[in-house]
Amino acid sequence: MERVLAATVLERCDALATFSEEPERLTRRFATDALRLAGEAVADWMRAAGMTVRRDAIGNVIGRYAGAGESTSLGGSTRPTSTAAMPTASRWRTPSAPSAATSRA
Repeated sequence: MERVLAATVLERCDALATFSEEPERLTRRFATDALRLAGEAVADWMRAAGMTVRRDAIGNVIGRYAGAGESTSLGGSTRPTSTAAMPTASRWRTPSAPSAATSRA
């Protein structure tokens, strides 16, 4: 199962790397189609993992597992990516790399 999960994470990194404003660089600035499409992909993965998904007023994707109790576990990341601001950014090292938390075994 760990190999399957790792393979899924790597596939999602590759998929997110396709959402860029520039063909040779990974760039997703705020309020661009590239950022919106990357968010839609992440939201689809969250839904597939059984989460309830919504977007806030500025487009952040928020996923939540429904629970029986009153406590809530939170996680998050920033998704805008610019190789100009992050010269070492790549599909393997960006704020938008999907986490294993969006996969449910």
